[in-house]
Amino acid sequence: MFKLSCKIPRKVEIALSGGPDSVAALYFLKKSRRDVSAAFVHHGTETSDRSHMLVTAICNSLDVPLRYIRLPSVGQDRKGLEATWRKERYDFLDQSECPVITAHHLDDAVEWWIFSSLHGEGKLIPRIRGNYLRPFLLTKKEKLVEYCDNQNLPYYIDKTNLLIDRPRVLIRNKMMYDCLKINPGLHKTIKKKYLKEIEDERQGW
Repeated sequence: MFKLSCKIPRKVEIALSGGPDSVAALYFLKKSRRDVSAAFVHHGTETSDRSHMLVTAICNSLDVPLRYIRLPSVGQDRKGLEATWRKERYDFLDQSECPVITAHHLDDAVEWWIFSSLHGEGKLIPRIRGNYLRPFLLTKKEKLVEYCDNQNLPYYIDKTNLLIDRPRVLIRNKMMYDCLKINPGLHKTIKKKYLKEIEDERQGW
């Protein structure tokens, strides 16, 4: 179904946003009979209100325990607010009593590699970082969306992801088309880097 970039323990918690990536990941984990709970971060916005309603409904339908936190939404400039949100998200997720699954996918990895290359050195999103596991880094986003659509799974599209007010979103929505014209095999290139990393680990290098 999905080729995983790392092993998934039996008991995990998933960072659930309500988007197709994390919804597909949640259903995959349930279908594979893992003991899964979910964590949702509310950013104090109208978008988060809608996402929270959907996430709550999904977790209730699957009998998945859900915990959530509401982050501050006023009193700071956007840059300061993003930094605050990031810190509090990780503080919240760090409270998990089991490994945390995030639904980062191959498109995220390509965007991060481009972003980090523009800052001096192309880097891969880590497959494993402490208590955080990213098993879907070998899977393109379109495959996760297709999984949701084929299974008739509900999800929410955050329209702020269509804006260009942040570097990663600018890369996604404006630069990616040109990057793929230059190198249509960019996703395969990044995927090969992960596969080599995995093989090296198996060889004990």
